[in-house]
Amino acid sequence: MKPAQGCSARSAFDEPASFDAGDLRRLIGSFGAEDAAVLDVIFGRWNPTGTLPFELPRSMDAVRAQKTDVPYDSGDPLFALKFGLSYS
Repeated sequence: MKPAQGCSARSAFDEPASFDAGDLRRLIGSFGAEDAAVLDVIFGRWNPTGTLPFELPRSMDAVRAQKTDVPYDSGDPLFALKFGLSYS
């Protein structure tokens, strides 16, 4: 993907993602993680965890059915509030 030239309302997300090897190296290296930390995760010396700070509704119909003044009221969310992931 070429860098943007000039002013445009178009974003990098308007087209499907396609990466070459150089793009992938930049993508992986752009999060500020040190090599040792990444290797600790890869080799199982550290178990990363995380939880969602919001819920993801299952469909647009579920989004439309939500009340604007009631948080987390989706009937059957795809991922609920505080849904968590870990490698263990």
